[in-house]
Amino acid sequence: MRLRPSEGHLLVDHRASPGITAEDLMRAGLDPSMAVPEGKILEAQTKTCAHCNDVVIMNPNRVRPRGHCRKCNKFICDKPECNQECTPVDKSLDHFQEQAFRKEAGYNLLPLLHSVSPLLKGQ
Repeated sequence: MRLRPSEGHLLVDHRASPGITAEDLMRAGLDPSMAVPEGKILEAQTKTCAHCNDVVIMNPNRVRPRGHCRKCNKFICDKPECNQECTPVDKSLDHFQEQAFRKEAGYNLLPLLHSVSPLLKGQ
């Protein structure tokens, strides 16, 4: 099976463990339909939201359409903030990295510019 970079596969194998009951999941504030009792296996497709980077376990029984951003052409989750405007995580990370690089380069180049500036004035 070939997966796209934003897709994954979840395998929960409780064939040799006590498992997780629906009550356990409800107490933890999680979806009780994802319970995997003793002796059972859960396999599910996952997708990563392009806007918040959360991993979503795909429900094969879902009938309403999944989110999709027209601007970045990627899967997005059901969170309201992810559906308001296109703010891809990878672009935000690139922006932060670029800012850090510029700041770092500016500090590193400052002594070099000071040492070269007297030479430039003489031209």
